[in-house]
Amino acid sequence: SFYKKEKSEFQKYLFQEKDIPGFLDGLSAFAQNAGINIVDMKTKQFQEVKVPAALLEGQSELARQRITKNPNELSKNEMDRMLTLAAMPINIKIMGPYESIVNFYRHLENFKQLISIGNIDIATANNAYPVLQCDFTLKIYSLKPLEELKENRQ
Repeated sequence: SFYKKEKSEFQKYLFQEKDIPGFLDGLSAFAQNAGINIVDMKTKQFQEVKVPAALLEGQSELARQRITKNPNELSKNEMDRMLTLAAMPINIKIMGPYESIVNFYRHLENFKQLISIGNIDIATANNAYPVLQCDFTLKIYSLKPLEELKENRQ
């Protein structure tokens, strides 16, 4: 069906649960080889990604209904099966020279999976210039059942 084809195409750009430990290990290995010290890396629970209204403009009525359908109108069985886009925030603190930090971000840019970087804060590390400390939030994306995301909120 069209939905399954669309879902399959979209999932190429998302993380599967089984891929996350390998992604984090690979990130740590790349950082080490690039002269970056990962001081801290904390993963959080997946959270539902709310679709901004602006993205709904131009969508077909069917797509708009599918995206905005009130979960309370669904049966329990439909609710269990309904997948939604979810993001896992990972708070990361790294230290290294400017050029190494830039290379680290370029490495992240090359992933085929959808990721986003935000809340970037760069400062000199304990007055040890040229070593910089960089704190940021990396988000990785996956499709998750709505029910699982509701459990994460509690």
